[in-house]
Amino acid sequence: MLRNPAALVVCVVFVALGVVFGATDVSTIAFADEHHHKPWAGAILAVFAAGSLCGGLLYGARHWRSALWKRFVLGMVVLAAGVSMFRLVDSIPALVGVMFVTGFAIAPTLVNGNGLIQQVVAPGQLTEGLAWAGTALGIGVSIGSAVAGSRIDADGARAGYLVVLAAAGLAAALVLATAAVLRRSARIRVEAHV
Repeated sequence: MLRNPAALVVCVVFVALGVVFGATDVSTIAFADEHHHKPWAGAILAVFAAGSLCGGLLYGARHWRSALWKRFVLGMVVLAAGVSMFRLVDSIPALVGVMFVTGFAIAPTLVNGNGLIQQVVAPGQLTEGLAWAGTALGIGVSIGSAVAGSRIDADGARAGYLVVLAAAGLAAALVLATAAVLRRSARIRVEAHV
């Protein structure tokens, strides 16, 4: 399954996306603590998830005609643009707003990534493909938490958010650089089923 270039791209992007999630979690807790609102950290993170929920509901309510690979690339770029606003945040209300809006890109991007796995791997490898994607995401969360945690200990919450920005930027650059691979692999699988 990992010999499939498009599936490999999705898995590597999911590692970077997991870093975004893990680093966001610990950075947000540190940010809330630095602003003397540590008990609100869970609620702030819930706003991120609420944005994802809203984005997922809106995304799922529409019939999409554009290619799945294009939606995956666009979703990752939009998510990277959203988390780039973390560096501008200087208060809890501003963080809540940015997290809610940025959250809108999470569920559609995850759905599209998993959909790409389904589209590009052989039917007999679907479970393995989705397992690799889920594992990649989990590995990224662990890496993100650890790296951001050490950066936060050294330089505070803003340093943790820089880990988020770096991971999101890397994921966006990767999907943009490999868009042709995603397009070609998706087209080959679709043509094979016609």
